[in-house]
Amino acid sequence: MIRITRVTICILAVISLAFMFSLVNAEEIKKLNQVPQVQQIKPLPKITRCYDPAVVDLHAELLQTYGPNADRAEVRIVGVVRNLGGAYESDPGPQTMILRMYDQNGQNPTELNKKVFPNLAPGQDVTLIYATGWMRGYSSGYPMKIELAIQYSPVPESASGGSKFIDCNLLNNKKQISTDDVNAVIP
Repeated sequence: MIRITRVTICILAVISLAFMFSLVNAEEIKKLNQVPQVQQIKPLPKITRCYDPAVVDLHAELLQTYGPNADRAEVRIVGVVRNLGGAYESDPGPQTMILRMYDQNGQNPTELNKKVFPNLAPGQDVTLIYATGWMRGYSSGYPMKIELAIQYSPVPESASGGSKFIDCNLLNNKKQISTDDVNAVIP
C-alpha cells in the first residue's frame, strides 16, 4: 500500500511543473521577456507657408481695489493674437479681434471690445485691452464665459477665383476664460 504524504505531493508538483516548462522552448521564453520597441514620434515641422493668426493669450489683471471692503476693483482683460505662420497679405476687409461675454448658458453674447488688426509678420503680436469695474464674486454661482475670437469679414473672391489668404488653423482662433477667472485676481 502506498502512503501519500505532504512531501510526496510536493515532489509530484515539482516534477509536473518541470515537465510543463520543458514544453515551452527557449525562443518562446525569449519572446515573452522582450519589451516591445516604442517608435520615436517625430514632431511635425511648423507650417510657415501660410498664415495663422491665433489667439495665444486671454487673462485678467487687477489694476486696483476700492470700496469699503475692497470688494470692488478695476480690472483689465487682456487678449493677444499672434501670427504663428508665415508672412501674408490679407484681402481687403477687416480682420478683427472681438471680446464678448456670454451668459451662463453660452448664449446672448455682449460685445465688450473689438479691434481691427493689420497684416502680422511671422511671430508678431497685437493686443486688445478691456478695462472695467468689477465686483468680487460677480456671477460666481453661475459663471459666464468671456471669449476672444478672431473674425474675418466676408472674403471676396479675387480675379484668379480664390482668396489671397487662407488661415491655416481656424481651431486656434478663440480662447475663453470665465468670470470666476476674473474674480480670482481680486484678493
